[in-house]
Amino acid sequence: MKRIVVALALVLGAGTLTGAAPDPWKRYAYPSDGFSFESPVEPQRSTSQHENKRGPYEIHQYSMDFGDNQAASIGVADLGPIDNPQTVLEASRDGAVRSLPDAVVKSSSLGTYAGRRAIDFEAENPTFHVRGRYIIANSRLMGVTGITPKATPMSPTITRIFKSVRFIGK
Repeated sequence: MKRIVVALALVLGAGTLTGAAPDPWKRYAYPSDGFSFESPVEPQRSTSQHENKRGPYEIHQYSMDFGDNQAASIGVADLGPIDNPQTVLEASRDGAVRSLPDAVVKSSSLGTYAGRRAIDFEAENPTFHVRGRYIIANSRLMGVTGITPKATPMSPTITRIFKSVRFIGK
């Protein structure tokens, strides 16, 4: 019996001897904003005030910096009733692209994500490559963006964040 316990202890301790690190990915949930996602770093939350034809609204932004000029963010805003989802999605894409100096859209497609209206796009300027997805979930508009240097492929980290977004609550 003593040999079995010693052997088991050696097997269980092998992970620490081989340098296997724990998975840094964690699911972050924001029920009041209606979503969750996975990230290897803790998102930094910020809030900004904006206004449209209907009046003021607030954007909650969750930003993640991975170093090497690679970052991702998820923003969400409750816009109230959305009469024309396609117009809102295309305007959101265009606004994101305009925020990057000298950027041009390389690809764009309307579709769905998790059963909700969405637009996916890629854009670049002389320095950066951007991947974006805007999703309409009831009265909320969610934007997921990732940015890398132009010469660098979109990182697996950013791709995993995009795939991990889940809607929760209402």
